[in-house]
Amino acid sequence: PTFSNLGNALRDDGKLDEAIGMHRRATKADPTYPNAWTNLGVALREKPDVDGAVTAFRTAISLDEDDPAPRFNLGLALLTAANDPK
Repeated sequence: PTFSNLGNALRDDGKLDEAIGMHRRATKADPTYPNAWTNLGVALREKPDVDGAVTAFRTAISLDEDDPAPRFNLGLALLTAANDPK
């Protein structure tokens, strides 16, 4: 959780690229920790890297099907993608 917490602090400080890097470290340090994947997804969605965010949220859901946070955030990411005027 340390890398994930540092990533959240960096994101709160507006250092999004550094936050994403820290969240990626968190998922590598413990790929079974669903909160790390959710936090990575939130940072990627803010980047915006919607495809990366969707992948991260789906990974979090696969690791903890009972946690509503990644499902909610996946919905936001998909809504963002649907509204993207590409």
